[in-house]
Amino acid sequence: MGYFSNIASALLGQRGEVSTGSKEYGELFARPGVTTVTADNAMQVATVFACVRLLSETVATLPLNLMQNYKGKKRHAVEHPLYSLLKNKPNADMNTVQLKEALVASMCLRGNGYLQKVTTRGGVIAEIPFLDAARMSMVRKADGSIVYYYISLTGKSYTFNADELVNIPYFSLNGIEGITPIKMCRDGISLAMTAQNHAKMFYENGGKPNLAIELPQTLSEDAYKRLKTSFNNAYSGQNSYKTAILEGGATAKTLTMTAKDAEFIATRKFQKSEIAAMFNIPPHLVGDLEKATFSNIEQQSIEFEKFTIRPLVTKIEAALNASMLSDKERLEGYYFRFNTEALLRGDTKTRYDAYAIARQWGWMSANDIRQIEDLNPIDGGDIYLSPLNMVDTSNPQPQGGANNA
Repeated sequence: MGYFSNIASALLGQRGEVSTGSKEYGELFARPGVTTVTADNAMQVATVFACVRLLSETVATLPLNLMQNYKGKKRHAVEHPLYSLLKNKPNADMNTVQLKEALVASMCLRGNGYLQKVTTRGGVIAEIPFLDAARMSMVRKADGSIVYYYISLTGKSYTFNADELVNIPYFSLNGIEGITPIKMCRDGISLAMTAQNHAKMFYENGGKPNLAIELPQTLSEDAYKRLKTSFNNAYSGQNSYKTAILEGGATAKTLTMTAKDAEFIATRKFQKSEIAAMFNIPPHLVGDLEKATFSNIEQQSIEFEKFTIRPLVTKIEAALNASMLSDKERLEGYYFRFNTEALLRGDTKTRYDAYAIARQWGWMSANDIRQIEDLNPIDGGDIYLSPLNMVDTSNPQPQGGANNA
């Protein structure tokens, strides 16, 4: 923590354990000769952009509800002020989808997602602004408390106590400071950047192998520079396909090394797969279909929900439960819950077959199923069925009717 402490102490004039978002990861960990990786330029790599977009949009489109476990029954807490606030417009700038999208993108790229709790005089949360983690710094004071320092887009400074914010780390070793693949796997992303830049230069120069020009005699310095400059200007870039005219006995030879010979294409494919693994995303979801089959894509999609989205939304739920609800509200059974059922829906036949099993075996009613399908309830739809051939093993009934009594 000492390195971070020195940086933030210089920036903020504070002492103590510090984490700072005011400097990009690439600035803090830059090394000579290595492409500097920051949250912003990492997004210029197509696979990083695809991963962050996939995670943030997937979570953003999942319904987030304030629920209550009341007398053993779960219900939507529609009367609570936070229910409509999170469902509709949590702050003046964003709707609920935009807020969740920005929150998850911040977690993926910056390590932490921050929400402010704007309360009325009576302590009721009236607005939930999103705070850019790149503009946030935190300091642990001598008494153990954490203070957050924030600089707005207009340059105004704010100080927040821990109970005025919701802090959600993407992945953390201490529960407070978030760690992201952008920071920990910057070499892999840097390699992807280098490969991408190489591809750009390769195709800007016509995608052709390099040429060597042979001359029968040694050129003077001025003649060498003139020939090199004129040839590059006339026959490279957008002029690559023009016919070259050489003079003075010069001949052109094609060099044998191509992008394929250097395994350039294989490197780019590997980086796509590696970056997907950094974010724990099945490769086929970011366009890498090389190892995808009809038999494994569905299973990988289920694993994406179970092992990628579920941990992410569980972290958000836990943070909201701890920071947005009072002790009294938690005791009254209030809690936040994402509805991830939509991610597990298969095709129509598979979905209806699953409903039929649930209905016949008695753990779902007709109205339970209709609610999942966003349909209105029907009269008599709350009845739960059970098969006639099922008996209680602790109290078996005699078989064969009254004659066996």
